[in-house]
Amino acid sequence: MASTLSEEQFQCSICLYSFKNPVSIPCGHNFCLECIKRYWDVAQKSDCPLCKESFGSRPELRVNRTLKEITERFQRLVDWVAKYKGGAF
Repeated sequence: MASTLSEEQFQCSICLYSFKNPVSIPCGHNFCLECIKRYWDVAQKSDCPLCKESFGSRPELRVNRTLKEITERFQRLVDWVAKYKGGAF
């Protein structure tokens, strides 16, 4: 069964904007690179802001290029719909 895409699927749960340089952390949740780094700096511990799984030491972060590309394409589609169809996606 196909599911419907929504803007929320491409949003960072920290900044609530579309992912910018998205990274996946060990628990599988995704955040903007700068958002999760800032969160960990302020919290002074390395855990997931959503599920609270603790990682001990700070995990190495790499941009999830696939998620970045999908997010950018989805955002272009949303922008096109808003511009040419006059409504939300």
